[in-house]
Amino acid sequence: MLFGVLRDEGLTATAPKWKCAWAAATAFNFLLNSNNESPWNTYFGPMVSTSGSDGKVNHAPDIAELDAEVIALWQDLFYRAKHPAIRARYADLVWDFCRKVTAERPDHRYVQGAIEAYLQAVSFRLYKNSIDAVDAVSRMIELALRIKDEERIEASKRCGFELFQEHAKAQHVGVWAQLFDLLIANKNIKLSENERGELFASLERILAECSAPDSDSFDPWSAKAAAVRLAENYQRTPNMEQAHRAIRTWGVAFELKATEAEPFLAMTWLQEVHDEYHRRGMKDDATRVQLSIAEKSKNLSQGMKDGQVAFEVPNDEMKAFLDTMTSGSTREALARITSSFIPRVGEVRSLLEELVTATPFFALVPIVQVADDHFATQTGGIESDSDGRLMLQLAQNIEIHGLFLSESLSQLRVRHQLTVETIMSFLDESPVFCLDRRLLLKQGIQAYLEGDCTKAIHVIIPQIEQALRTLLRLVGGSWLRPGKNLGTLQFKTLNEILRETAIRNCLGENLTLYLLNFLADQRGQNLRNVVCHGLAADHQFNQRLCDRTLHALLSVALIRRSIVSG
Repeated sequence: MLFGVLRDEGLTATAPKWKCAWAAATAFNFLLNSNNESPWNTYFGPMVSTSGSDGKVNHAPDIAELDAEVIALWQDLFYRAKHPAIRARYADLVWDFCRKVTAERPDHRYVQGAIEAYLQAVSFRLYKNSIDAVDAVSRMIELALRIKDEERIEASKRCGFELFQEHAKAQHVGVWAQLFDLLIANKNIKLSENERGELFASLERILAECSAPDSDSFDPWSAKAAAVRLAENYQRTPNMEQAHRAIRTWGVAFELKATEAEPFLAMTWLQEVHDEYHRRGMKDDATRVQLSIAEKSKNLSQGMKDGQVAFEVPNDEMKAFLDTMTSGSTREALARITSSFIPRVGEVRSLLEELVTATPFFALVPIVQVADDHFATQTGGIESDSDGRLMLQLAQNIEIHGLFLSESLSQLRVRHQLTVETIMSFLDESPVFCLDRRLLLKQGIQAYLEGDCTKAIHVIIPQIEQALRTLLRLVGGSWLRPGKNLGTLQFKTLNEILRETAIRNCLGENLTLYLLNFLADQRGQNLRNVVCHGLAADHQFNQRLCDRTLHALLSVALIRRSIVSG
């Protein structure tokens, strides 16, 4: 059809044929930017934007390629084209770009023509893709409101309303949900009471049909889309009973579907339901679902595959590594091992940046961690949740390097006959270990040397926390915070201490994030909280974890008075 128009000799008297063809085709390469993300502050934006080595941003197509001749050509094509959707595109481009390109005000005939063309294209169902029809409805309403044309506002609204009813009946959730939000959210669209009633009645019907397990229309996802919108409306009334009824109807549908699903998938669905119940104050329902999640978790291993990556270190290389780690005096070896196994955060960040390029799909996928009977943490993609993925990768690195740390400490004990006194003398070099804690520290270290991992871990971890609390006092920070009861103070937790600016400045990023990850962050091993809250099982108190605990203690001992004073 486009080439048929271009062959018309009366199309333009000045533009060369190549320009006519380019302008006619390029009009359909501009993308809709309904979220106001266009670099030109226009409705239409480029298909692609890239940055060159010089930092210059290049767009394709680019508004800079347009001129008055192209605008005139689009005006001509609007009148000559037959298909309403094509006419709408040319007229809308003229209205959207005219002032930017020619510095002249566009003629209202084109905005009116665009509205009429969109209206025809949607009314006659000429868009093959339903989402394109939704975009057309949204745009015609926006244009009609902008020029304050009451007649066209009403016509556009009715067109959108009819399209909503059609897709609501067919339960095309991706379409009707957008249309519902468009009609309800825009306060400038005047809906009659009957129209509002019909909209919400359609949602009630969708909720009822899609939440019934014996119905051919059973679809908990569509039920949720309807339930959430109904609940928000009832809450504004307010009618909390009806709001909770709508949410519960959807939630129970998912609870039923979860009974037949594999454990991990069921837990994922149920967690979403639980969060919605909790957010809306539906405590009894949230408790019921929480128990269901715990029950499903008992068979979590079903349907899941173990992933293992094997690596081998030649004996001669391991021997050379251990010789290097444990060479010199006992104090020198302790200091070398301690500093060597503190993760380098910069290296971890570089690894994550490489993953974005090397494995872009993996970089986008969120990661969920399961702890016993619940989801403990969830992090987004590397770019969308950089802090979360950094902590996850740090935890993984700490776990992998734990093997080499344990071998190093084992070799150190053999080569230097490590004693309580040698370790205590290393700790004594730091001002953060107080005299009144020496007995506890000795008992923890003695338990470590005797292989009593359970006792060593339980004794050493609180001493690390107390040492950091002492450090906070030494750098002039407050180790107390207001208590829950008025007029009381409480000690800051380890998590709070490690997030204090003064502590982070004193420890540096590497040591701060290491201690936070290993001891106090759910995305890491979170050992302090796991142990102190009684969440660790007996098998977890093994030698490797005990070695890492001692290492954390030795890492804190690297703090010197000069650092604190500085």
